[in-house]
Amino acid sequence: MKKLFFINIFSMFLLASLATAQDAVSLGVGALGFIEPRSRVLKLTGNSAGERHTVAELLVQEGQTVPAGTPLAVLAHHPQRKADLAAIEARLEALDAEQKKAQAMESFRKKEFERQRDLRDRGASSPSKRDAAEADWLTAKAEIESLIAQRKQAVAAQEHAEQELKDSIINAPFEGTVLRIFTRVGERLSEQGFAEFADLSHIDVRAEVFESDIQRIKEGQRAEILLPNDKKPLKGS
Repeated sequence: MKKLFFINIFSMFLLASLATAQDAVSLGVGALGFIEPRSRVLKLTGNSAGERHTVAELLVQEGQTVPAGTPLAVLAHHPQRKADLAAIEARLEALDAEQKKAQAMESFRKKEFERQRDLRDRGASSPSKRDAAEADWLTAKAEIESLIAQRKQAVAAQEHAEQELKDSIINAPFEGTVLRIFTRVGERLSEQGFAEFADLSHIDVRAEVFESDIQRIKEGQRAEILLPNDKKPLKGS
């Protein structure tokens, strides 16, 4: 059945016998329309705005049904995005190590300043030593603040790099079927995008009913759908 819907995804059909159980068959309403997935057919384009990247690896075939989140294709800039993210993560580790050392130094400088201050208050040390110890402590505090600011920038860069890495792989937005692939390995994504994708497990029938018949249509009425070259009608409501 899925193959039939796939081949005739927009085939015309005759929607006949739209009638309640009390109505006679002769009172049914006929209409032309289309069979289409409830999800509608989506064109997967990737998320890199304004950039048409090259497909480096194709992971699916036309007609293949996959779970939500399944990688469908890998774009050519994926290795670079992965390397960019690794470099930022390494930078974060280095900043964390520097901040740990800076915090230890700040703690030491603070204690030294407090010691020199107490000695100065007792007249056992000169004001210059106290001032020098305070300057060293303030410098250590400023170093920590600088490292914190650098880490915030690195975290923001990490989030951006993670998103770019994610965008370098085209994934299935939901469980569905790859209907048609537009871009193959070595080709740039076209205006059509990478592929057409749809959930074929739920199919809708869209009927074009004449205005003169619309008052005879009610929710829940039984329907028969006649497909081209298929003598047995499909049942619906």
